[in-house]
Amino acid sequence: MDTNMLFTIGLNLSSPWKVVKSEFLVHDNSKVRELHIWIDFDRGAKFMSSKGTILPPYDTVDKEWRHLNFFEHPC
Repeated sequence: MDTNMLFTIGLNLSSPWKVVKSEFLVHDNSKVRELHIWIDFDRGAKFMSSKGTILPPYDTVDKEWRHLNFFEHPC
C-alpha cells in the first residue's frame, strides 16, 4: 500500500476525493517537521449543489488549514 492510499483511508476519504501527495516539510532554522497532505478529486467528478443539483466543478482554489497533529508532527 502506498503512502497516498494509506492517508486516503486514514482520513476516511471516499471517491471522488483522494490524497495525491504527502510530504514532511522542514522550515528553516527549525527541527520541527510538518506533514503536508494534498487532497484532490478525480477529473470529471460531479458534486451536489446546495439545491440538490448535480454539477461539475467550474473553479478551484488551493486552500490550507491546520489539522490535528500526526503523532508529534504538526499537520
